Amino acid sequence: MKNAMLIGLLMCFAVVAGALPRQAFQTQWVVANASAPAGDGWFDPTPWTLYLDSEQTNATQMLDVSGNSHNASNMPDVATGPTRAIRSTNSLGRIEHINIYDSLNDYFLLGDHDDFTFVAGQPFTWSAWVIRTETGNRCIFGKVASSSRAEYGFFAVTMNMVARLFNNGGQTSYVTMTVSNAITDSKWVHIAFTSDGYTDRKFYTNGLQATFTTVTNGTFTGMANTPDPLFLGRYVSAAPYLWDGGLDECGMARVELTSNEVYNLYWNTAPETNIASGTGNIRIR
Repeated sequence: MKNAMLIGLLMCFAVVAGALPRQAFQTQWVVANASAPAGDGWFDPTPWTLYLDSEQTNATQMLDVSGNSHNASNMPDVATGPTRAIRSTNSLGRIEHINIYDSLNDYFLLGDHDDFTFVAGQPFTWSAWVIRTETGNRCIFGKVASSSRAEYGFFAVTMNMVARLFNNGGQTSYVTMTVSNAITDSKWVHIAFTSDGYTDRKFYTNGLQATFTTVTNGTFTGMANTPDPLFLGRYVSAAPYLWDGGLDECGMARVELTSNEVYNLYWNTAPETNIASGTGNIRIR
């Protein structure tokens, strides 16, 4: 009888625990593992060729936790000298996200690598948590040269989110996918874009598939490999689209994540910080 009652109690606890929001479980995990370098504890690096985690950040780099060592270098502002990371952490001593400011020319440089190139037939996924504090054109990922070469841009235009893929390494022909009203200033949004490497493309906002428009300028048959660097928070020097606000959990994968995988990614990486109070972040000035 006692065993039956114990089993019943355990089953009740499991039901109640299963109904708890993810945040409760995450907080419990963090308290138990406050010194762990990757706070969420769930991360699987397998599909990612680049995954920039703000919790793995120092004064000069945002570190890649995919295992591929594609660390993003914090670039200096030519006007005011090297940028500096001012650490502001939560009560557990955990860094939550990166803030960068267009007025101070902040951005991150990743350089050129084949891992950042997605030619025709190569499936891929781009993903990031973003919060924009100033309306305007703002870039998350950009691999575009100041000359005539280009591969892609992943950026916000006013309140819309855009993925632009350039044809064969040039800048005159490209295809642009746009989600209307995807960005709300001063609120965190999870953005993901996936492709099978051909014409099957999907946009996601906060884990759910979003409706988007597609416009083709000229002819698009596929992207090409160029020697130009990848930037985080910057597009191209002629139109830098410098990000103004927060970035976190920025990743690229050479696979097309499924809708369930994108939803799980969204649910398991949500920022914990109270953004309104400005606590728990790094400010790069």
